[in-house]
Amino acid sequence: MQIDKKKEYNVNGYVYKNFTQLNREEIIQVWNWRNSPEIRRYFYNTDEIPLQSHFKFIYTLGRRNDVCYWLVIENDNPIGVMDLTDIKIHEERAEMGYYIIPDMLENGIGLNFVYTNLIFAFEKIGCKTILGGVHKDNRNARLLDEYLGFTLNENKESMGYNISPFMPLKIERDDFLKYSTKKNDIIAFVNYLKKE
Repeated sequence: MQIDKKKEYNVNGYVYKNFTQLNREEIIQVWNWRNSPEIRRYFYNTDEIPLQSHFKFIYTLGRRNDVCYWLVIENDNPIGVMDLTDIKIHEERAEMGYYIIPDMLENGIGLNFVYTNLIFAFEKIGCKTILGGVHKDNRNARLLDEYLGFTLNENKESMGYNISPFMPLKIERDDFLKYSTKKNDIIAFVNYLKKE
């Protein structure tokens, strides 16, 4: 695994801009999204974050190797946030989190957004294993993750997975990449949803 925090990564038309490179306006914008009720209700920590604490957190990211956050941009417009936490460089493993900004929710970009986040994590960053925890009430995210190949992680390998009401998930690079070209297909995804 290798992460260059100063680099803007381009994947499938998305630009991944590391939080350490955000300007003040972008930092405040991310803070507003993170604190919006429709976003934070599915987080491990659902508390509102004070702006000063948010700035301190962003500042610490430059020194940390265990977490990375990116603003995801399409056509010069922010569409979401993707993060890798609990990064284990030598094990090529991390926990992935993501959210679409409130203005873009229900816009039909979820499949391509999460699919591209996985391509980014596996092919650009070099993750071998991605862990995740999805809130049991977040049906859309749960079904999307399952469709893309996440499976129940019986080992609960990270701290967040032991928090109720989260389901521990896991996906391996080889398993995902084997079928990845077939997964970013909205028609196949809609057919999958009809069965659920």
